[in-house]
Amino acid sequence: MTSDRWAEINRLYNSAVEVEEKKRSSFIEEACGGDEELRREVESLLAYDQQAQQLLDRPAMQMAAEKLAIEPPSLVGRKLGPYQVQVLLGSGGMGEVYRARDIRLNRIVAIKVLPRHLLERSDLRQRFEREARAIASLDHSHICALYDIGHEGATDFLVMQYLDGETLSQRLRKGLLPTGEVMRYAVEIAGALEQAHRKGVVHRDLKPGNIMLTEAGAKLLDFGLAKRQPVSLMAPPSALSPLARGTTGGPTETKSLTEEGMILGTLEYMAPEQLEGKEADARTDLFALGVVIYEMATGQKAFQAESKASLIAKILTAQPPPIGTIQPVSPPELDRVVQRCLAKKSEERWQSAAELSSQLREIAESNLESLKAQKRATQQSGEAKKLNPGPSHWFPPRIRNRQTSHQS
Repeated sequence: MTSDRWAEINRLYNSAVEVEEKKRSSFIEEACGGDEELRREVESLLAYDQQAQQLLDRPAMQMAAEKLAIEPPSLVGRKLGPYQVQVLLGSGGMGEVYRARDIRLNRIVAIKVLPRHLLERSDLRQRFEREARAIASLDHSHICALYDIGHEGATDFLVMQYLDGETLSQRLRKGLLPTGEVMRYAVEIAGALEQAHRKGVVHRDLKPGNIMLTEAGAKLLDFGLAKRQPVSLMAPPSALSPLARGTTGGPTETKSLTEEGMILGTLEYMAPEQLEGKEADARTDLFALGVVIYEMATGQKAFQAESKASLIAKILTAQPPPIGTIQPVSPPELDRVVQRCLAKKSEERWQSAAELSSQLREIAESNLESLKAQKRATQQSGEAKKLNPGPSHWFPPRIRNRQTSHQS
């Protein structure tokens, strides 16, 4: 989709917002002039705003009652199978996460309780379990391990490795990261994606909130939107299947629990093909990783705008400012690598996490050597100053006196 097209959608959307609601439909129909695609895009943006407004308009007591009706009470203090739930760690749209103790192995774990609405249908439950098994197959030092999947009464849950640290999102609130940390975490996350992609798993929701920083390094979390893909989708473009090239088709078993015809993910980190409702593959994750690296290196989001429509337009048509213009000490090669991650067309990006990982390791090693060289130069300079504090102490006494006499 071109920038002119998105500018047209944005203009019509902003105009429609100002029209009285009961007259809005006829206004849009007349303004679109039979352009059904334009109408769908504008109505989609308006529906999103309406949902948000309805949430704000609903009385607090009504919302609380609805929340209690659909959500189970806190699990703190209860047992889920062999897991003693201890404390609530956090909650979000994909469920609640608790710290618990595995009483069999006497170890601390994290338990994610899944929302009921995702598991009401037996076909979705089976699909979820199939995906959970796929994620459990990922064995990598920078991927949060999935230990178990369980069902207790009306509660379905995942049992995961418990991590002590902070999310990258929390760290970024303090500002940008030093170059050494940027390179370390970028290499680690790329390595985690390389492992996932080799197993045919695409994350689809890579963002700072899904990356935990621990003493052992970065850990990739929450494959809640993950999707199984045939391993062939990780091949070079010439070898990609029609599904990988964005066309329709493909085996039923590759569909995701969270697909259901919706555009899912976190908007600021979504690739153009996700925003356009096209098929996501490994290169979709690499776009998101590019956005994450950019934010680590600059302390700023790669794509920022005041409205959802404007943000979508930027992701589809604009490139962020070079990293070096915001953080001059950043390695120049890092910007080249990130800009390629952010290519609008997936075939113009790095074609595999392995390829990207190799590039990032080279930059990290080069940056480390540069820092070592700077340190050696500083140390040598300090030693030289100790041996040679100044010109008047460099010359033998007779020459020094002659120099002083000449200067006077």
